[in-house]
Amino acid sequence: MKKTIFLLCFFVVANAVFAQTNWIWKQHNLKFTLPNGFKVKKNTANEFQAKGVGVEFDIFVWQDRNVTASNMKDALIVLADTYIDHVSHYGEHDLDDFEGAYVIGDYKGKKTIFFGFIDKRGGTNFFAEVIFDEDDDDALQDAFHIVDSIDRID
Repeated sequence: MKKTIFLLCFFVVANAVFAQTNWIWKQHNLKFTLPNGFKVKKNTANEFQAKGVGVEFDIFVWQDRNVTASNMKDALIVLADTYIDHVSHYGEHDLDDFEGAYVIGDYKGKKTIFFGFIDKRGGTNFFAEVIFDEDDDDALQDAFHIVDSIDRID
């Protein structure tokens, strides 16, 4: 009996911790997953913003003909220097339909990750940011999980 109660409690807690909601940015045929509790702040043709407890996710259209897959990382660093107080790390980060890069740093005292993505099919390019209150490895992993969930709706 104790084992059954333990397993039941474990699955209820695990479901609550890992519960997620699928979102669609219809204007650009994109879908992504955010943890439960996020509220949409803005949903326009150029920008989607949602905020959860201690985390904010924003994705924007980034139309710059000078940015290519080969110089994405450098272009993102230049953009990040405008907003991020201190860049601590950067690298490449590709998704199925997008080539990309990321920059990690601090923005207004909060840990921030900027992502830039070039559409491999030649469509719209995107810039995403995840801003979170906590500066720990779990928050960093959550940010990458959010961005890794971005996918095209075909």
